[in-house]
This record gives sequence, C-alpha cells and structure tokens, in this order.
Amino acid sequence: MRRWLALFAVVALAAWLTSLAARATRHAVTTDAAVAVPETGGESTLDPARMVARPGTTTARLEGWVGDPSKHGLSGATVCATASDAELVDEDYLPYCVTTGEDGRYVFTALPIGGFDVAASAPHHRPAYATDTVTLTAGAPHDFVDLVLEPGGVSVQGKVEDPLGRPVPGARVTASALAASDEEFAGVPAFTDGEGRYTVWTPPGAAYVEVVAKDHVRIGRAVTAPSAQEDFALVFGASLVGLALDESGAPVPAARIEVTVGGEHFTTRSGADGGYRVDGLPAGEASLEARADGLLATGLGGVTLLAGDLATAPSLTLHPIGRVVVTVRTPGTACKGSVSLSGDDWMDSASASVDAHGVAIFGVVQEGKHSVTVSCTGWVHTRTSVVVGATGTTTLTVDVERGATLQGTVVDATGKPLAKGNVWVDRPKKGGESGYTDVKAGAFSLSGLSVGEYEVHVSAPGHVEQRVKVNVSGMEVAKVHVALVGGATIRGKVVDVLGTPVAGAQVRFVGPQGDVGDYALTDAKGAYVIGAVPTTTGVLQVEGKSADLVLAMAEAKDETGLPFAAKAGQSLTQDLVVEACKPHAARHGDGRRGEARGGRRGRGPATGHRGILRVVVR
Repeated sequence: MRRWLALFAVVALAAWLTSLAARATRHAVTTDAAVAVPETGGESTLDPARMVARPGTTTARLEGWVGDPSKHGLSGATVCATASDAELVDEDYLPYCVTTGEDGRYVFTALPIGGFDVAASAPHHRPAYATDTVTLTAGAPHDFVDLVLEPGGVSVQGKVEDPLGRPVPGARVTASALAASDEEFAGVPAFTDGEGRYTVWTPPGAAYVEVVAKDHVRIGRAVTAPSAQEDFALVFGASLVGLALDESGAPVPAARIEVTVGGEHFTTRSGADGGYRVDGLPAGEASLEARADGLLATGLGGVTLLAGDLATAPSLTLHPIGRVVVTVRTPGTACKGSVSLSGDDWMDSASASVDAHGVAIFGVVQEGKHSVTVSCTGWVHTRTSVVVGATGTTTLTVDVERGATLQGTVVDATGKPLAKGNVWVDRPKKGGESGYTDVKAGAFSLSGLSVGEYEVHVSAPGHVEQRVKVNVSGMEVAKVHVALVGGATIRGKVVDVLGTPVAGAQVRFVGPQGDVGDYALTDAKGAYVIGAVPTTTGVLQVEGKSADLVLAMAEAKDETGLPFAAKAGQSLTQDLVVEACKPHAARHGDGRRGEARGGRRGRGPATGHRGILRVVVR
C-alpha cells in the first residue's frame, strides 16, 4: 500500500509541475516584442510577430488597470495602444493590443519609445480612452494608465466576407464616434473569427464601423448600436511593391513609405534590402513619399493601381535633406510651447516642442522656404520664415513678446454665471490671429494676445452665440462681460421618402449669413433635438453619413434646406422628409484613424462621407 501511495504522490507531483510549466509558458513574455501578454493572464489580440519593434529602437514598459466605477477589475478587457507619432506608425496604424488578467491588470513590456493613445473596451461596458497622449521615454521606462469603463455598452455584430462570399478571418473591425456625436469614444478593435464574425462594443446610438483586412480595400459605414447584424462585403485591393534607395543606389532600410490613393494614406517601412510592399490599396492613381533619417523622396506619382493586381513602383531615390534648429528667446521665463514649420505642400509640415533651453529641433525638412510659427503660452504667437538648404543644419532665432490678457465673465439672461462654454477670438484685419479657451464657472481668461481689436465669439450649450468687439492696448488686462440669451429649441423626426427613420443624420439650422447654430444627430428612431437656435430666419439642413450612399450638395437654392423661422424661448416641432441627391466620389477623410482617434467634437458641420440631403416639403 505504501508503495502505491508513494507512486501516486510522484504522479501527482509531476502533474502539478507540468501544470506550472504550462502556465509559465502561457504567461511568458518575449522581451523583444512590441506587444506582450499580460503577466496576470489573457492573450494578445494581435500577432506578436507583426509587432516587433524596429531594430535599434528603444522600448519602454506601459502597464495599468481596467475596472468599473465600483473599482472592480474587469477580466478579459481589451487594451490598445495606438502610436500617435507618425514615425512609429507601421502596418497601416495597427495598434498594439493586450487583454487584462483576472484582476483587471495589463502590461505592455516593450512598446517603442514615443507617443501613444490608450483605449480599452469590455463586453457590456462603454469604451474609454486616456484623455492625454502617453509619451514613453527612455528616462521613464515605466508608465501607468488606469481606465474606468462605465456600464451600458451595447454590441454591434456581423460578418465580414470577401467578394466571393467567403468569410474573412482576422479582419480588424473598429467602431468609433461619428463627428458631432454627443458621446465621444475611441475605437477599440475586434477581430473576426474563422467564420468571419465579429463583435464590437460601443455606447448606444450612432457610430462609424470600419473594417480593415489584408489584401482587401478598407470599408466603413455609419450604424446604429445595438445592432445584431451589420455585414460587410469587401473588395480585393491592389498591391504595390518597390525599392527605397539612396543617391548611390544602395538600399535604405526602415524608410517610412507613404502611399496616397484618392486622398487616403497607407504607410509601411522598407526592409533590410530597401524593398517594401503595401497591400489592400484602392484602385486609382498612387503617389509615393519616403522618409528616413536625413533623407527624403517626394513627388513620385503616376502609378496606376487596378483592383486585385500587383503593381511595381519606380525606385524611390532618397536625397539628403536639411536639419533646422529654432531657438526661441523670451525675456524672463522660458517658452512653454511649440514651433511649427510649413512648406508649400500641406504634407510638408511638422511641429516640435520647445525644450527647457528654448530650442526646437527638426531633423527632416525639405529644401526650400518654410513658414515658422512659434506658440508659447502667455506670449504673442510669432510668425516668420526660414530658407532650408538641401543639406546641413539651418539655425533660426525667434524673439517673442509677452502678450496681453483678455479676461471675461459669461452669464445668462438672468445674470447667473454659466457653468461652461467656449470663447474664440480673432483679428480678421491682422492676418487672422486667433485664440481659443473654455468658460469655467462663468469666467474665462486668454493670454498671449498682441495689441489690436479683436472679435470675441462666446457660446454655451442651449444659448445663442454672442459676438463682441474688444480693443486690446498695451500689455494690460482687457476685460469683457457677455450675457447670452437662450435660443429656440427645434425637435422632430427625419425619415426618407418611404417613411423609414434616418439614423445618424445631422440636422442643423443655418442663418441668413451662412452661420451655423447648434446641430444634432438623429437617433435610431430618426429623432433629433436642436438647441441654441438664434432668433432669426434661416433654413434647416439635413446631412447624411454612409459609405453605401455618398451624397452631394444640391445646386438649386430651393433644395439646400427647409425655410424656417425661430424666436428665443420657443419650442418648435418640425419633421423632415429627405431624399438623396446624386452621389459624388468623396472619400472618408485621409484613411487614418481619424478622427476614431477619433475625431473630437467641434463646432460647425462635420466632414467625411457626408453630403446634403434634399428636404422634401409635403
């Protein structure tokens, strides 16, 4: 009996040791990978082989916790870090993702040095993102980001298929906020399974869902969450291959290649032999640009891409380019701000922070004349220019002056301070100098203004925007008091000619001078509510967003909207019936995250797949 007990003990011990080894293997972290499996559990949602940091780059550790408002850790939540630094962007803005362990902890052990936007998602919770970009530096290799997910998230589910009706596994599906949405959220990707099925979690309401899959053209459209079946049919994309070489004909490894087709941008990096390949490109004419340390190639175009074909681009020859060092001199305290350079081409622009010594360095600048803008908190924005040579270092010293301060109070019609609002000032007669700040507890302050007359635009939720003129003289503190009046409220439903509710459409009131009042997005039932409508006559406009139905501005004046009159304090109802105008070939932004780093809310109409719907008066 003792012999059998001893044998049983040995077998049990062996099984226990095997279990420990399996667990250790499952939670092991590859130190040279740019994404890691959390030490507390969970699996990476992306293939680590595609996430390896480029040779020679320094890496840092990022970790944190994901939980709910009651401080319970959420197990199995997806956490993604997306590079905000263009020089780190590879694989078409592919994010680095991990999942949380049982206690809600996560860890990235080897992210490249640079800036990252961090977001998290979990079933039945609303996605959340870090409001500030996380900057990983070699001097601070351990950074921590905790995220709290509110309950109430809903799902969008569906299937992704190729042009032949076959499921596409491994496709990246991301839901993000529509422009002007009442609730901002960052897109956290999900990946289709072997049957091409996916599930993403969003707040209830309108969202934009985008699908990216290897060898296919990305596709996206507006949806209304929750949604049990949002299927996507992909089309085969074109592929482009080429070489990045220096002036001697030698290969340039790790060059950042950017391909632009129809306003969309796709990026990759060249390999050790200088070769590169970009897949999933839409059909059309492609232009290329390549950048590497101290080298640049631009302006190569005329490459025709056909769906499903492999095209070869002429070799990209990278030439030495200039380096610019800008020194900002301020009397007294140092500048806290940035310097921006802008060439003739909008793509040839860059910005750099001013360090503690007042220096901003640009390492990749194209030859030619560049505009220079220095922005320091509390100092007058200063503009000048610099001529950059083809090689070598160009130095520039910029003296800035301390600016005046504009302070003000904002109240409602009863004299009560308004809790929040926005203030924007500009000098139309002086080159468009402008500034922006928020109203907090009925007050605002904006510094760094030069001498002159400004037009001050003050707005607040539910109130009509007010404009006043203020003269700023000397380095004094100018003061202004603004009383805002409540606007009219317009509510109703938007339906198509068949009576079907139109979700995710934007309804706005446009005044006689083309000024836009408040606006709103329709919900799943087509309902909308617009506040802060000024006391005036104007038109109601409806703007749709859909990848399947791209709309154009109607040319006839009587089709640009429904004439409407509003008075302060009124609550009005207006249902709208709309139909599409002829489609046009607009594209969705530049193909990047976009604004799913999303787009942040702003005043005025949004852009993208949007177009004006013709309002049908019945």
